[in-house]
Amino acid sequence: MREYETVICVRTDLDEAEQEKEVRTITDLITDKGGDIVMVDPWGRRRLAYEVDKHNEGVYTLVRYHGTNEILNELERRFRINENLLRHLTVVAEGPLPSPEAEGERGAESAGEAGDDDDSADQAD
Repeated sequence: MREYETVICVRTDLDEAEQEKEVRTITDLITDKGGDIVMVDPWGRRRLAYEVDKHNEGVYTLVRYHGTNEILNELERRFRINENLLRHLTVVAEGPLPSPEAEGERGAESAGEAGDDDDSADQAD
């Protein structure tokens, strides 16, 4: 089985229980078809880049899982007919998820490298 990431964007006019039900429906489908859920990461309410079906915001959730083509095909079919989903995207996951601590350290190192412009060593007399 390959590892996939699916991001869904649910309408904001649904109450929280209905939004969670949409995510639970996806995770239940994956596990019922023999897949394994690696992680469910709710990103929360975000502004859309452009209006979709008269909505300016959506509630995003990332689901990372191991699955088969059968699972992907069934998810895509259900996404297309589900009016509560504004958008969805599924990609093959590449490598492990970076930890938030590692991201912060990497960003600090990059900032230090970019700000390290000591021209005194570069000048020849």
